[in-house]
Amino acid sequence: ASGDPSRAVPGRQLGVLAELADPGQAGMLAAALARQRLRPAEVVVSVAAGDHRQHRAVMTALRPLAAAGTEISITPAAGPAAAAAAARSPWLAPWPPGPEPSCWYLLDLACARECSRADAVGFRGWPGYRYQAAAPALARQDLLAPGAPPVPDWGARGLRTLTVGDPA
Repeated sequence: ASGDPSRAVPGRQLGVLAELADPGQAGMLAAALARQRLRPAEVVVSVAAGDHRQHRAVMTALRPLAAAGTEISITPAAGPAAAAAAARSPWLAPWPPGPEPSCWYLLDLACARECSRADAVGFRGWPGYRYQAAAPALARQDLLAPGAPPVPDWGARGLRTLTVGDPA
């Protein structure tokens, strides 16, 4: 809301994790992230191991984000855990498959996390808020990286979670 959508306080910056099946999806991802009211500080993309031309095409498609100050990384390893391991941002949002989320998606997640002081925030199809684990839409980097405890165990480990009604 400050007019500079790409700049959050460093400890609160978030990264986006995305899995791409082909370089054509990179352009759609770049356009969707450019429309976000809170742009990520970092985007980590996992692309199936391919030739250098494929990786170059992904980087070319993501260049507008890099030009706006977003750090871009590509990892050939598949899955969100591999992408999380490559990320440097303290907070990570796995980019949802399917229809493009609202331009408020990342900002809503960041605000929910900040207001609740939760370790992870998720969405579910019910109205209102619940303090229980759901598939994380935004979480601390270490909770998404390899070796992290499974989501159902988070509450037993004292992790704070917030699930909000689905924004759709």
